Amino acid sequence: MIPRYACDRNGAFEAYLPSGSTNYILRQQVDQSAMGLGGTWNSGNPITGIGDNRWLNYKASVDVAFESNSTQSGNNYAAIGARQQGGGNSHTTSGTPYLLKFLFDGSWQLLVDGTSTASGNVVTGSGGATIAAFKAAYDEWHNLALQVVENKVTAYLDGTMLATYTDASPRLSGRVDLASGYYYTRFDNLKVETVDGYAPYYSELLDDLEMQDLAAVPAAKLVYGGSWTHSNGQGMYNYQRSVSKGGTGATLKYTFGGTGLDILGANDGSAKLEVTVDGQVTNASANTMASKEFYQTFAARGLSNGAHTVQVKVLGGTLVVDAVAVVAAPIQ
Repeated sequence: MIPRYACDRNGAFEAYLPSGSTNYILRQQVDQSAMGLGGTWNSGNPITGIGDNRWLNYKASVDVAFESNSTQSGNNYAAIGARQQGGGNSHTTSGTPYLLKFLFDGSWQLLVDGTSTASGNVVTGSGGATIAAFKAAYDEWHNLALQVVENKVTAYLDGTMLATYTDASPRLSGRVDLASGYYYTRFDNLKVETVDGYAPYYSELLDDLEMQDLAAVPAAKLVYGGSWTHSNGQGMYNYQRSVSKGGTGATLKYTFGGTGLDILGANDGSAKLEVTVDGQVTNASANTMASKEFYQTFAARGLSNGAHTVQVKVLGGTLVVDAVAVVAAPIQ
C-alpha cells in the first residue's frame, strides 16, 4: 500500500505486511537483483522525505533491517537524513545535508552534502565506536538516529554515539529522509523528537511577497524599503515561485512574536547587513552565508520570547529573499 505523508524522490517506499506478521513496515520495493533493474527515472538511489520543512532542532530515529544477505559491495545500505529542503539535487543523497548511512556488517558513515566526515565499524571499533555483542546479520533490526541542534549534528547507532559534526555553514531547517540502495530494505518505528532547550520549528514561514495578511482589513506583514526587485513566476525551487532582491540601502522589517528571525533563499554570501532589533542596532555589519534554495542566509536568534521588530539594511552586496521565518520558543 502507498504510505501517507512520504514523498519518494527515487525508488518506491511502500507500506508492506511481512508474511506471518500483523505489523506493517515501510519497505523499499525496488530490488535490482530480484527485478533486473538499474536506476529509476532519476539518477541516484532510493530516497523519500517525511515531515515538515519548518522543523528546526530535533532527533530523528528509525529501525532498519535488510532482506539481502550481502552488503553488495557497500550498495546495500539504509540511511536516515535530516534537514532536507529539496532543490535541484534532492533526488540524490548528496542533496540531504546530514545523512547517517549504515550497512548490516556494522559499517557506518556520517555524510555532509554527500561527503563522508566520519566513518567506522562498530564490530571492529574503527572510527572510535564499538558496540558489544553487535549482531551483524542482515535480518537483525538496528536503530539509526540523527540529532540536529543549531549547527551540531550527532549520529547514533543502537543508542551508541558514533560521531558529531559542527557545520560552519549550517542548514537549520528541514524534513527527515529515509534512504537505501536498490535492494529490499525495511524501516519501522520512525520517531521525531523535540530537544529540550531548543526551538523545534518555525512558528511562521512567510513568502517574500507576503506584505499584507488576508484579514478583511489587511494588516502589514513584511515591510520593504529602498530599492528592491520583486519577481513572480520563478522556478519550482523558489518558495511560492517568487523572489525579492535588494542592493545597498535596501531595508526589510518585520514585527513578530518569537525568539528569532531567519532570511531564506539562494544567496552568494556577498550581502553585509546592519541589524536592528526593537530600535537598537545589534550588529553594525553582519555577514550573510552563501546558501542554496530554501536555506538560511542570515539568522537573528536568541531573542527573548515575545514581540520584536527586526530590521535588516543592506550595506553592500545583494540580498536575495525567498522567505522569512519566525523561530518559535525553545522547548522547556
